[in-house]
Amino acid sequence: FAFPTYFFILSMFILIIVGFVKGPSDVTIHPHEVLLNNLPELGLIMILRAFSSGCTALTGIEAISNGIPLFQHPQSKNASRTLLIMVLILGAMFAGITYLVNSLSIVHVPDVTLISELSRAIFGNGAMFYVVQISVFLILFMAASTSYADFPRLASLLAKDRYAPRQLASVGDRLVFSNGIIGLSVGAIILVITFGGRTHALIPLYAVGVFLSFTLSQAGMVVHHWRLREKNWIPSMALNGFGSLVTAVVLIIIASFKFTHGAWLILVVIPIIVYAFHRIHVHYVMFARELSQSHYDITSCEKMHDHVVIIPISGLHKGVMKSISYGMSISQDLRVCFVKTDEEAGLRLQAQWDEKFPHLKLYTLESPYRSISEPIIDFINLVAKEHPTEMTTVIFPEFVTAKWYHQLLHNQTAWTIKLALIYKRNIVVSSVKYHLTST
Repeated sequence: FAFPTYFFILSMFILIIVGFVKGPSDVTIHPHEVLLNNLPELGLIMILRAFSSGCTALTGIEAISNGIPLFQHPQSKNASRTLLIMVLILGAMFAGITYLVNSLSIVHVPDVTLISELSRAIFGNGAMFYVVQISVFLILFMAASTSYADFPRLASLLAKDRYAPRQLASVGDRLVFSNGIIGLSVGAIILVITFGGRTHALIPLYAVGVFLSFTLSQAGMVVHHWRLREKNWIPSMALNGFGSLVTAVVLIIIASFKFTHGAWLILVVIPIIVYAFHRIHVHYVMFARELSQSHYDITSCEKMHDHVVIIPISGLHKGVMKSISYGMSISQDLRVCFVKTDEEAGLRLQAQWDEKFPHLKLYTLESPYRSISEPIIDFINLVAKEHPTEMTTVIFPEFVTAKWYHQLLHNQTAWTIKLALIYKRNIVVSSVKYHLTST
């Protein structure tokens, strides 16, 4: 990442220095048609729009604060020094390019960047023109990766504070926040498709979000200094208050003059995201409170006397036999049921059952509409209501095929029943698997 950065900075300063040395007299300006109608009437509006567009050049400095954990100790001091150097470089490049553009009368041309026009005016179509374009390409290409470096880490901090899903705080097998990277990639793909890959359409969204975060962070520091009132807190609070005011003014200007260019979308999305963060935090707080064992007395737990085991079957086979053996080992109240969709098949299964298990009742569930899942779910709910204070265990006999794709040839009724029982209280669902070895 160092080479593209230094290459871009060097190219920009060479461009600025050569432009200053040559001056307007030695620079070739390519004439373009410019519309100057209604400039007096639109003077203030154009200035404000230009100001809002220019402020987007300041975005990106927040990457320093997001990446503080990566700095060597003392982290805050090294981050401050880096931020100062970056601001000085940015200010010098911005001021130099702005001066040259005005002094050389460079105007906007559709589908051509201002840097490209300026470098062509100073260097012509020679090698340095292409060097500058390559440096811009490399820095933009590298800039796309900054989000992947900072967003997953920032999301992990939110997740640790329980304002984002916990999965974002987990480090993957490559020692990076994989879930954050995947989520960012999905979001980036959606934005690229929605806006057709036009960066000028995405910049207003980015600028509004950045200056909103600037304003909130500065205002937060004002509150921080007011509450703690540490040494030299008054100058620090005044500085942060002034910064918050300035960024708030910039935010209002950008939101106003970029509203129809897409800024309205971010003004709608950000409150929704903040509300989602709040609801996630409330969920995790309530989740921890309900699972807290501080008031749970293990000695008061009563032994379950009427633990019921239900085994839905479709026929008699080795998998069912294994499930029944397991069910008998954990409970004396075993209830095996099957859904009768065919009279002849039902009588045949009942005869086989009476021969194998003469002392164990087989519950036959009628299904006039030939549905399998609904009668079983109704039977489970009925048994659970008979024992409201006890646990009801549902055991599904399942077989595992030798090859994974063989499983596609068999119905998945057990899965639909399991899904229906997820939110049922006092019902435990388990499976007894029988592995097939034949192909």
